Amino acid sequence: RGGRPESEFTDQYLGYFDEAIRSLQAKEREANNLLSDLERERLEEERIGEYVRTRDQRMAEVRKQARAISDMPTDCFGRFAERMREVKNEVTGIVEDIERRTSRDAVVAALTSRGGRPENEFTDQHLGY
Repeated sequence: RGGRPESEFTDQYLGYFDEAIRSLQAKEREANNLLSDLERERLEEERIGEYVRTRDQRMAEVRKQARAISDMPTDCFGRFAERMREVKNEVTGIVEDIERRTSRDAVVAALTSRGGRPENEFTDQHLGY
């Protein structure tokens, strides 16, 4: 036939195909790793968003309880009024403390101080806003 011996021709092309298959498998592994990373990031964002929603719900409940306490009538000796002021001050202190510790800046500072993402990469999206 004047061409290459058939076995050499076949071996050469099989080598090309083997290399192409290995390359495709490597790309498939890389794509799967990227998908896993994206899924992990999505779950992290979801968890942070859920934390923020839960925190907001707790804050709303505390405020509602504080309003209910402040709306209660006092007895004729004013004893309840004094205790109510104490409780109201405690609740206000708790609310302010929770808001201070869970603000966006506080969360970012806490994460970056523990080796989390740098603030310029930690967008509002990551906090679920």
